[in-house]
Amino acid sequence: MLCTIALFFLLSFEKTQAQITITGQIKNAPDSTEVLIYYFDDLIRSQVIVIGNSLLDESGVFNYNFDLKQKVFGHIKIGEQFEDLYLCPGDEMIINSEYNNFNDKLEFTSKYKAEQEYLHLENIVYFIDKIKPAKTFKTADLYKKNVEAVEIENLKAFNQYLNRFKDPYFITFKRNEIKYKYIHYRSLIAAANKFNKIIPDSYFNFIDSVNLNHVEMINSSYYMSAVSAYLYVKYGRFVLRGKDWKVMTQAEKRLVMESSYETRKNKLTSPVRDLMLSEFVKYSLQDVKSDTAFVNKILKDYYKECANKDFSKYIKDLNTKISKQNGSIIANYEFYDIYGTKQNLHSLKGKYIYIDFWASWCYPCKVYLKDYPNLKAKYAERNDIVYLFINVMDDKNNWSDYVLNNPNYGINWFADEATTKKLKDYFNLDAIPRYMIIDKNLKIIDVDAEIPKNVILP
Repeated sequence: MLCTIALFFLLSFEKTQAQITITGQIKNAPDSTEVLIYYFDDLIRSQVIVIGNSLLDESGVFNYNFDLKQKVFGHIKIGEQFEDLYLCPGDEMIINSEYNNFNDKLEFTSKYKAEQEYLHLENIVYFIDKIKPAKTFKTADLYKKNVEAVEIENLKAFNQYLNRFKDPYFITFKRNEIKYKYIHYRSLIAAANKFNKIIPDSYFNFIDSVNLNHVEMINSSYYMSAVSAYLYVKYGRFVLRGKDWKVMTQAEKRLVMESSYETRKNKLTSPVRDLMLSEFVKYSLQDVKSDTAFVNKILKDYYKECANKDFSKYIKDLNTKISKQNGSIIANYEFYDIYGTKQNLHSLKGKYIYIDFWASWCYPCKVYLKDYPNLKAKYAERNDIVYLFINVMDDKNNWSDYVLNNPNYGINWFADEATTKKLKDYFNLDAIPRYMIIDKNLKIIDVDAEIPKNVILP
């Protein structure tokens, strides 16, 4: 089944009201470089809250002053450069760097300087990239040791900053986030066909440390992943019985999905329950979307059970929007190829188009790329199918480096910031990987299609 990792996360519950100032200078930036400071409201709606948006002046200087009601984990985007921020009411933050040597020259002045520097370290090291896929290990225990070694490295980096951190909330939140992050990754072995019939229950003892009502962590994507892992390990893997999703019958898939939904409904309490039910109907139901009677049954129950009416209204509006998009002509979005040449979507008219929205930093995106050889072999005799890889929310240089140094499975285009915003706004592109199928006349067949391993092309 598709396990979608939400791109954006983290909104604190600590609420105050004060001004925050963010200023800085980025030397040698290109003309008309845009500065964008923002955060996201929650993990389900992922609505962008913009708190600063302007161009650098001639000296590369930017200056923002705004009200902030609560501590939030946000982001700053300066042209192609990106950094996570810890935004706190009352802070006076200064961010200085050089555009073409952004990471090495980045300097912070802040009441929470150590917190900012640690977030920067997390971005640079990106610890989870050091976790090797489960299938590369001979035993489940060897895989777990690999994950635990990366966790120890992550904790060591965190502890090096511990005496310098000023904010107790940040310390508690990030320590818990590290815990939940690696619970999630240890548990991935449960879905690996190579091992899932032979792993003893004792392997999963770590899963019991998940707090199913950890309200303070409710807007951490890693916490949501850990809760999902808990429910799957405790209940879901017994329903699957070691079967591969793609060879299951429709009745078997329905059984798995119904069990997953009912487990969330009956084993969790609000507000975690509302979050996990909403996450399920937004992302997981697509795995059985051809079974419209079953999907409608689950949605009817969800609207009755979800106590968070903001979430349930969002899901209802989203489903209405998707139903209207399927069957419509896709807009003629413009992208750039590896040579910097502008390309447009309508130039591919006359072919079926399987679109893969991805980013070079997205681990699940890169995992699913490995399924393309089998997909292309399956349709090898067809010359009317185009595999189009559209890179979104990424650094252009990182994208081109990845494309040039890895296997090429189709057409590779890059979406700049303006096009990415259009795609996100129209298609609710708030999580990747995401797939779409377009027919020969540019009509959308499926706005939220199956992953490469499971997709059936027209």
